[in-house]
Amino acid sequence: MPAPYGTKNAEKWTADVVKKSLQLIEEDAQREDTLYLNAAMTHLRISRRAWSYWRGKFAYDEEIMEHMDVIEGIFEMKVVEMGVRGQAPAAITIFMLKNNHRWTDRPQPEVAADRGPHEPELIFELANDEALIIPYKPRK
Repeated sequence: MPAPYGTKNAEKWTADVVKKSLQLIEEDAQREDTLYLNAAMTHLRISRRAWSYWRGKFAYDEEIMEHMDVIEGIFEMKVVEMGVRGQAPAAITIFMLKNNHRWTDRPQPEVAADRGPHEPELIFELANDEALIIPYKPRK
């Protein structure tokens, strides 16, 4: 018979279990043929949803958060290296970096240089080659 909902004894993901799982995921991540996080978790029969759950549940546990960041960094490095070496098509490399590692190719807002008699401007580049230009007056 299953334990009632909310019973603390029934929790699957304790800090100790997660730490051990992260160690196993990192070991699998170090293998040359494990190219992304979902592969490592699947090898260990852990649902990919668990990763997000751990991020929320252990958000204030520095040790767990640091270990998760290290593992994500291993996979990010693999993607970049495969792209640089030409081992993966550029489109796949870009897709993986944007969707799995929070990379972006959107320009950051920048302050335009003073253009003669005009005031400096903040320029935000939008889709379809459009721009939003806002006059910028620095504080004195």
